[in-house]
Amino acid sequence: MKEYRVVGRQADKEDAPLYMLTVFAKNHVIAKTKFFGAMSKINKIKRTKAEIVSVEELKEQKVLRARTYGVWIRINSNNNPKNIYKEFRETSRVKAAEKCFQSLAALYKKQYYDIDIVAMSEIGDEDIKREEIKQFAVDGVRFPNIFSTEKPIRNGLKMKKI
Repeated sequence: MKEYRVVGRQADKEDAPLYMLTVFAKNHVIAKTKFFGAMSKINKIKRTKAEIVSVEELKEQKVLRARTYGVWIRINSNNNPKNIYKEFRETSRVKAAEKCFQSLAALYKKQYYDIDIVAMSEIGDEDIKREEIKQFAVDGVRFPNIFSTEKPIRNGLKMKKI
């Protein structure tokens, strides 16, 4: 999955305003499809009346520290759409989006096209709301080593000195 910034406008007007949308998609074709879907929902502009000005892939710096991301999501359900806020602890925005899509697909049995990420922002450790994320945000987190004991060598496998 990659992060794209798609910029488009209404095609038949010369002075039409530009609309920008940040999309998480597998490739640029799916990013364009998500953009046209958002244009028809929000601005009431059909695909035939819109044109795409640019599609740009956003690349994040390689950072090895974990950050907490707050994600606002909209899920299209059978009866009515649901608005959800979730928090994820990951090293990049793309990995947090992947984790978001996977967890919502498991919880709500929804496909990728039924899930819209409305906004995503990096949040500080003091702004974390979820307890399961808060426990990993403190300094000096250590995990127990469960398999620290050495296994004894069996007698038949020992090497003998000659």
